[in-house]
Amino acid sequence: TVEKDLRMPTDQIRLRCYIDETGQDARSSQFIVVTVVIASDPEALRSILQAAESKSGKRQRKWTKATVAQRLAYIERLLSAADLKGAIFFSRFPKASISSYPDITIQAIALALQAAAGQQSFRADVYIDGLTMAERRRRIDQLRSLSPGVKKVRGMRDESDEFIRLADTFAGFIRAHFEGSNYTEQLYKRGISRGVIVEVKA
Repeated sequence: TVEKDLRMPTDQIRLRCYIDETGQDARSSQFIVVTVVIASDPEALRSILQAAESKSGKRQRKWTKATVAQRLAYIERLLSAADLKGAIFFSRFPKASISSYPDITIQAIALALQAAAGQQSFRADVYIDGLTMAERRRRIDQLRSLSPGVKKVRGMRDESDEFIRLADTFAGFIRAHFEGSNYTEQLYKRGISRGVIVEVKA
């Protein structure tokens, strides 16, 4: 017989979270954090992201390095992906001092996890763009104090993973929308109406 692991509730869901942000530069009027929360099979969804990158021509380029046509083709493909419904959360914050952005990012991640999990118990692995080893211990303790279900926090480099690139692209897209870029308007409305993009307010 197989012994039951009493430490993990049977209804606990497994979440994987990928985070990127934008707005630390002087040109931005606000700070935006995007948290991609994946509750389905990440490898099946990874194949969808790879196909969208390839067919849009964006490939592994960041938002800032892709053309407008590549950005829009990539986003349009993904807004039709059923597995991304309710997966892309974002929070907006007023401009603040640079030193406060890491704390704001942790707050945004906790808000996204709460929104994604609802009343369900969860176990979450969190991957943050640009998080250094020196920052990791402080951030994992800080995040666990807000979201006890967080089990792992790691850093990832820009362009190193399809999900981090997804978070980077939607961070750039959402920022462009709120800065008044006309080419984002229809796709943003579609993303909200289909439930792919979800704003979580602090």
